[in-house]
Amino acid sequence: MTFQDKLIALKQQMFNAISTKDISFLYNLDKRIKINAEGIYNFETFSELHIYDFIRFLHKLESDKIYVVIPILSKNNTPSQPFIVLSQQFLITRKSNYWLITKHLYDKSEECGDLYDIDSSILKITLKYKEVKLDYNEYKTF
Repeated sequence: MTFQDKLIALKQQMFNAISTKDISFLYNLDKRIKINAEGIYNFETFSELHIYDFIRFLHKLESDKIYVVIPILSKNNTPSQPFIVLSQQFLITRKSNYWLITKHLYDKSEECGDLYDIDSSILKITLKYKEVKLDYNEYKTF
């Protein structure tokens, strides 16, 4: 198997594993993989965090792309007003485990409500997301 074949296999293996068994936090990504996050953020807001809404969101994503997500909690979903970042940035694909991610967002919003003594049910969860490209060129051997 050539280096290029190994690289293609690595890319596919990584793509299939992003946020499927555990949340793939950006800080856990191998430092030899460079991230190109140029581009404009998109936003998806959930008034209530229903699993079916999240499934619909995942199906809107392009099937061969990787996205970075910043989950945000806000009252009015107004960018000029204060908001709370729920967790570290994480990676998703269309194949990501919707149950795992929904549970993570729900748990973090509940934790935020407890921590700041606010009713998290009146807040909206917004996903700030955009496509990223991973550069594997730093890999020399496997």
